[in-house]
Amino acid sequence: MHHHVERDFMTVARTDDIIDILRSPDRWSSRFRNGLTRVPPADEPMLLDADPPTHTWQRRLLQKAWTPRLIGRLEPRVRAIADELVDRVATDGACEFHHAYSSVLPVRMIAELVGVPDADHERFAAWSAARVEVTAGTPGSEGPAAAASAEMADYFLDHTLARRALLASGATPPEDFTTLALVTTHDGRALTDAEVARVLQLLTLGGIETTTLLLGNLLHRVITEPGLADALRHRPHLVELAIEESLRVDSPTLGLFRTPNEPTTVAGTCIAADTKTMVLFAAVNRDPARWSEPDEFRLDRDPVALRRHLGFGHGAHLCLGAPLARLEGRVTLETI
Repeated sequence: MHHHVERDFMTVARTDDIIDILRSPDRWSSRFRNGLTRVPPADEPMLLDADPPTHTWQRRLLQKAWTPRLIGRLEPRVRAIADELVDRVATDGACEFHHAYSSVLPVRMIAELVGVPDADHERFAAWSAARVEVTAGTPGSEGPAAAASAEMADYFLDHTLARRALLASGATPPEDFTTLALVTTHDGRALTDAEVARVLQLLTLGGIETTTLLLGNLLHRVITEPGLADALRHRPHLVELAIEESLRVDSPTLGLFRTPNEPTTVAGTCIAADTKTMVLFAAVNRDPARWSEPDEFRLDRDPVALRRHLGFGHGAHLCLGAPLARLEGRVTLETI
């Protein structure tokens, strides 16, 4: 537990405390959103900034739309784009991996997932970068982030309304996530067009940055871990284990924020109500009480136990896009 006085926020690093916070949305709210900047709660919260019961029905509805079949249908496109990007590297003879591959594949796959023109992927990348800066509390980032948010809101609302009109016309719509989000119901209720547009924004922001980091981390390990490349080449069944170990030891999301609804004591320290509090996923993922040789990248860990990492969070807000990120990681390692 640490109080960062200058920015007035807390960090929590002990595993038991973090698990308790993430499993207690009644006491630890998401309504002030992620990041250091304190913003007023949204009038109509959606997923990341929603608490139960609002979050519960939203999540259950979207899990119906986010099907294994949907993700499975994307694999040929993931492979085609991965091959295209790697072919360019082979032709050039060298690359800066972030710009040539790891920041490109996730953006293009989000465009594919929601059914927007592939040519728009550069706009997605710019919006995501602006939002990452403000989440990190970078001075001067508020203006560009607000502009990016406004552009994203307009873009995805236009896209959602166009798809709604296509559905109303009786034409056969694309079988993508936008269509599924519009037609899926839970307890007799569907998402409004505005809510679907917000879901697409969240999917874009969450799906790009986390997966970009995962892909870069994977290549870094392949290059720097002695024998890892040969092991994956000769025993391809280890690829999925390598992805989980990367998510554990090189957590793409170091932590997220919660705020207590009332004064709360954690590890003997009283945290005032509504104090921004960052729970450190990366600390859990390298907790020596939980992992043998926690700082070592190992392929001999128990696969079931390894899935207990917090690379994609934990509890009610466990990352919805995790299956797509894992797919992109697997295809990337197999392709390289």
